[in-house]
Parts: sequence; structure tokens; C-alpha cells
Amino acid sequence: MDVCDKRELEILVISCDKFDDCWIPFSECIQKFWPDCPYPISLCTETKDAPYDISLFTKTYKSDNKSWSARISDACNKINAEYVLFVLEDQWLAKQIENDAIIQNIEFMNKDNSIGVVYLEKRVLGERNCKVLSDRYIEIPQNISYRFSAGPAIWRKSYLSKILNSDE
Repeated sequence: MDVCDKRELEILVISCDKFDDCWIPFSECIQKFWPDCPYPISLCTETKDAPYDISLFTKTYKSDNKSWSARISDACNKINAEYVLFVLEDQWLAKQIENDAIIQNIEFMNKDNSIGVVYLEKRVLGERNCKVLSDRYIEIPQNISYRFSAGPAIWRKSYLSKILNSDE
């Protein structure tokens, strides 16, 4: 399988200035567990720049919004990619990432515009009341508690932008 167009996905690392000590270890984990990552990796924070010379970040989206969600929304407004791989700065990789797995998720989402997010890790919530779509995918019902999570996920940028509440 070929890598998706680099413009189709951007990795967005959500952080804040006070957690800048996580930025280098995050980059080191990407280098170790996803050395052939073809996608741009961006940082979302308040005022500090990513340490471009010693990290994998290609750009920094800065926002002085006090709200975490509003800062993410500000970053989404500047991203040109259709999909955003959303990850927090302290969610460090611990196993090898295969480009094919990322591509399969994007292809799955491309087939159905109603899919807003695909989580990349097994959810703690479990699979209660979920519809099994395949051996890889389940559908989480709309009114279930904790349906949305800040766990690593590929989001359709338009969907993520729509559900963000700037007061959160």
C-alpha cells in the first residue's frame, strides 16, 4: 500500500507551554517507533515555538486562547489536511507504527463521510452497546457516555472542528 498524500493527514500534537519538557521525548519516540513517518508533525500550544532543530515538529500553531478546545479549534482552522491525527504531548509511542495501518484507517474513513473519528487504541470504555463493523472497527452509539476521548485518533478535521466547544 502506498503512503497517502502527505496533504491528506497532519499529525497534531496538543500541548501547552508548561509541558514543553515533553516535546523532545515525544519526538524521540516518533523517531524510534515511526522512523518512516511521512506526515507533517505540528505542535499546538500557547506562545512557545517547537524546538525545530532537535524535534520532528514542522510547525507550531500558537493560540493565546485560555480554553484548550479553542486552541485546538484555532489550529484546525490553519490546517489544510482533511484528516488530523490527534495526540497529546505525553502520549508517547511504545510500539512500532506501520504506515499501512494509518492508510487503512484513512481509506476506511474515505469510504464513508459520516465517520468522524477512528481511535488508534483499544478504548477503556469497552465495546458495550457498540455495533461491530469488522474485526478492526466498531461503531460507538451517539448517546453513550465518554464517546469522545482525547486518546490518539484520526479525526476528520471538519468533524473535530464541529464538535469542539470553545468553553471546554
